Amino acid sequence: MSALRAWHVALFACIVGLTLPFAEAAAPTLSSASLKPGGGDLTATFSEAVAAYSGSNPGQVYVASTGSSSYSATTDVLFTVGASAASHSSTLDAAALTKIRAMTAPTLFMTDSALVNGSSETNAAGSAALSLAKPEFSATEAEGGTGRVTLRFTDTVSAGSGNVDIRDGAGATHDASTDVRLPVSFISSNTIQASYTLSEAERQKLIAISDPHLYLNAGAVTAGTGTIQTSNDAISVTLNVVSDTTAPTLSAATMHEGTGAWSATFSETVSAGTASGTV
Repeated sequence: MSALRAWHVALFACIVGLTLPFAEAAAPTLSSASLKPGGGDLTATFSEAVAAYSGSNPGQVYVASTGSSSYSATTDVLFTVGASAASHSSTLDAAALTKIRAMTAPTLFMTDSALVNGSSETNAAGSAALSLAKPEFSATEAEGGTGRVTLRFTDTVSAGSGNVDIRDGAGATHDASTDVRLPVSFISSNTIQASYTLSEAERQKLIAISDPHLYLNAGAVTAGTGTIQTSNDAISVTLNVVSDTTAPTLSAATMHEGTGAWSATFSETVSAGTASGTV
């Protein structure tokens, strides 16, 4: 062996000995799939940020009955994956929801090479059972001055059975003498927001509560219909109460001529203050 050849062999051996193995890039996988059955919001979560694969022979992401082997435009629902993100959402129309109601154990499927990650790795086929997201509160508010209570939900809901309670403190049990109890029937069908105006007696109870919390018993509201219907778990959240800054006003005043008795009607329940007044 020539000296140059021997030098080449020695250099190659040195390079091989110092080279570290490269880790193989992992392909993206489907983590979960969830549907809000009232409004039709379908969310798919993946192991990492992904986008739709636009190379040759791209795959598909779709909802079908469990055990599906390929997409059928007649019975299945395509799911659109947008710009690169780990979670993708799409709002299904009424026709798509009707298809899903007819499915057996609806499942989100992705075929080979439907998605691509930032390392240009495409996915292998995978699936996840479609879970139904239970409705919750997204916002709650009560106006101390008007007694108007407004509830906003995470999904379109209808009244189930039970009550909406305003109680004093987290974890409080119902106390009819101090709590404000609203009939769940004030929540109309297929709504994401509902409002109720308290009576004056109820408004006075609300104002007297030092740590207002809103309670909703399990099953008080439902979302969806048919085979894709769910209801809420028991919920307790802090109720945001806007302080009463509206001063009471005199609505009417009368005097009985025979007795000289005066009667005054005010815009809300009032008590005597410290200042004097004259008529």
